[in-house]
Amino acid sequence: MGDDQRSISRWEAVQIIVLLLGVAGALANLAGLWQAPGQSEARMARAEARKENEYWTESMKRRTDETKRRDAREKERRRDFEETMKRAFDP
Repeated sequence: MGDDQRSISRWEAVQIIVLLLGVAGALANLAGLWQAPGQSEARMARAEARKENEYWTESMKRRTDETKRRDAREKERRRDFEETMKRAFDP
């Protein structure tokens, strides 16, 4: 474009503008300001799956804790029973 060394051609300007529009669209999508078709449904499905996974994880943890408590109580009962039987039948 003429004698000016700093100026850019129209084609270069179009390339830069298109690139910046693409970057702006991608950032808007990442920020949640703009979504592609079906993207909100996919996000909702992932959130629901995550929620269900947390429920089952917590359920398994509660079950494991309850089993440990039950086993500890049973072990204590057995120990008490054995001590009582030893005192009752040992001379």
